[in-house]
Amino acid sequence: RYLALPSQNPMDATVSAGGRLDIGNEKLTVAAAHVAAHEDRSQLDTIASDRPIAFDLDDVRASYAMNDGRWSIVPSVQVTNWTYNPTTLLGIPTSQAYRNRLVTQGGVSVSYEFAPLRSIMLVVRAVTQEYTRTPAGQPSPDSTSYQVLAGVDYDDDSVWHFRALVGGEARHFSNPLFPKQNTLIAEASAAWSPKGLDRKSVV
Repeated sequence: RYLALPSQNPMDATVSAGGRLDIGNEKLTVAAAHVAAHEDRSQLDTIASDRPIAFDLDDVRASYAMNDGRWSIVPSVQVTNWTYNPTTLLGIPTSQAYRNRLVTQGGVSVSYEFAPLRSIMLVVRAVTQEYTRTPAGQPSPDSTSYQVLAGVDYDDDSVWHFRALVGGEARHFSNPLFPKQNTLIAEASAAWSPKGLDRKSVV
């Protein structure tokens, strides 16, 4: 299945391809996407550049859902490559290559359906960030994070689908100049499928 999505910026574009293979009660899902977009200067934690910063994102992901009665186990892997274009700060050309990074994420989610279309979930992940263009003489911000979350997955007769998870994350940097970070994290999503085919999501 192929899909091209428009963006609010006419110069932005997303192209994706993916599919699912059913093997009995098990499901293999594979997807890939290329995103050409701009970092809006009004967003949080953005650089005060003279214009929006263009970047490319290439993403590949796969998951394998194994179902046994009320139990479901889904191992997954995702690899994302971020590439930033140069910009200008107060008219001075400035490279953004130091932000280029390869993010690899692997994890597994376990869910138990305690009622029809209602499940409790446990998600465990490991995430590595490798910065590929760190300037010479600068400490590398490469890191590995470990996440554990738990919550609920609620499907309202296939029209509304909600998921909410809370947990913690521990991040370890490869360079000892950066201290370890431990923090609370949360994830939530909602999807609306009024016709069973169209799907609108809010994450």
